[in-house]
Amino acid sequence: MVGKGHKVTTGNAGGARPQVVVALLTQGVAGREKLDGVIAEARRLGGWRLSIYRSEAEFSAETVRMEIESGAEGFVVGLPDARGAMSALARSEVPVVLIDIASVALERRGRGVAFINNDPSEIGRAAAEEMLATGNRASYGYVGWRRDEAWSVERGRAYAEALAGKRVHFFDRAHCGARIDDPAATTRWLKRLPKPCAVFASCDDKAWEIIQLCRDAGLSVPEDVAVLGVNDDPALCEGSDPRISSVRPDFAGEGRLAARLLNAMMRKTDAPPGGGATRKRGARPVPSRRTLAIVGISRRETTVRPTAASALVSRAMLWLRANALSAPHVEDVARAVFVSPSLLERRFREIKGESVYAAMLRIRMDEVKRRLRETAEPIADITRDCGWPEPEPPKRLFKRMFGMSMRDWRGKA
Repeated sequence: MVGKGHKVTTGNAGGARPQVVVALLTQGVAGREKLDGVIAEARRLGGWRLSIYRSEAEFSAETVRMEIESGAEGFVVGLPDARGAMSALARSEVPVVLIDIASVALERRGRGVAFINNDPSEIGRAAAEEMLATGNRASYGYVGWRRDEAWSVERGRAYAEALAGKRVHFFDRAHCGARIDDPAATTRWLKRLPKPCAVFASCDDKAWEIIQLCRDAGLSVPEDVAVLGVNDDPALCEGSDPRISSVRPDFAGEGRLAARLLNAMMRKTDAPPGGGATRKRGARPVPSRRTLAIVGISRRETTVRPTAASALVSRAMLWLRANALSAPHVEDVARAVFVSPSLLERRFREIKGESVYAAMLRIRMDEVKRRLRETAEPIADITRDCGWPEPEPPKRLFKRMFGMSMRDWRGKA
């Protein structure tokens, strides 16, 4: 069955625009930011007509053939298990950019193919530096992804290499086999680690699991076990208790670079600087390869020993996440955590670099975006449920914050 992609036109009306297919997992922060990057760069380049697919079920070999027959001039793909679609693309000559995934079939095709990845070596090194900064730890651990993915293996290897002279305990597919999916085995591994320890998780999903298991086992985070994830997914990192410190890859940058590379290939111009290796006459064509540096590390309570100020802000944020949609005043938040409004404001600016109102507004707007993305509810109903009696003020605010209307954002989400 052919998947049904969402159609989006970027840029101003009129003029010929390339027809491009984008296939990305958008339920997580990585895919959403990659898509934002693609769309922003496409708009800067003059506008594309986009077909957007969000799952392997939608993006099949038949989908690829249908899109090419209807005039697709390029593909940006970040779906890890769309093997049928990869094979169909490999049999074509249409330019393809892959983001954070591999494809043997497209590797062999070589010509008109580019691979973009966040740099696993830099992620591992940054994680090691962050964990060393947490203080004198008796041991260090790495928890890999449940499958033996190359990015997970490489992050763990780089982490261990950067901790030269220190033993790193691995809990991953290569060392533990099927036990990687067993919570009881993971808990036993955590308990055996000499304390205090520092555990680097391959992604935020794994960091979340580790924190839950530590709580159940009576291990304190970060005092007994410091935990660091990757992706800086706000739903997981801000929703966890304690909040998760996380390495932040440049997902939006990957999307922008993907659009630039694809544009160069579609126009048959030279690729941007730093591309694939040159080759001798008659040699098999090789794909272009790029890696992007991280944006930084978002430090939260799982690696930073909480102070009285950060603990106060954490309590206030927990209350806000439960009550922000009712549009409370700063005085209501302060009363809930038993401090004065002026002290609460001061602590928010010290710890989070924003006001209480800005933090509350961000929570409300995140819920607006979630419902725009996941439901077909009328915009007026969504804004009312998120604390605005009239729809016009939040519509203006949304456009000022995100550069587009709620209707347009829903169309591309």
